[in-house]
Amino acid sequence: MPLVATRGNAGVFGLGWGAPAGGAADAMTAIASTTLASNTGSVTFSSISSDYDDLMLVNYFKVSTQSANSIWFNGDLGSNYAEQNLANFRTLNVFASKGNAHSTIGLDYSGFVSADFGAQIIHIIDYKNTTKYKTVLARTSINQSQTDCETNVTAGVWLSTSAINQITLGASYASGSVFALYGITKA
Repeated sequence: MPLVATRGNAGVFGLGWGAPAGGAADAMTAIASTTLASNTGSVTFSSISSDYDDLMLVNYFKVSTQSANSIWFNGDLGSNYAEQNLANFRTLNVFASKGNAHSTIGLDYSGFVSADFGAQIIHIIDYKNTTKYKTVLARTSINQSQTDCETNVTAGVWLSTSAINQITLGASYASGSVFALYGITKA
């Protein structure tokens, strides 16, 4: 059964298992998930099917040491990414345009330093289309300490027309972090 927005059985992210209104269209289907048993530097989802229109990652994570949080596709660590990042701290708002020629899409402004868990939703639009670049929209929020927090909105692009069949997230992820990949089917 696909994952859809529900009220009665909604989980921490406002999504629960249930039948979408009007059938299988406009549904989120769980593809894969992992909960880390130990600290790791990256999480990879591979052999991603082309059965969906978009992909969505829903992550609940913490870092073990100060670490930037990034995403890349199909193992490509060349200078094929661009991003813009808007960060909001309790005492500061920052807009950063990091332009082209990056080896990944950064999903934070300054690197996370906290042992507290944070939440992240990453939407990868039209991931299987082979005639255009791939767009990424990410929203991340994490406590940086007992006195500060960071909320980020990132728009990024992978400058490739290849279909995405592998996604890697990189940071110093701590044990207990949860990563879930969903396929979105549109009407």
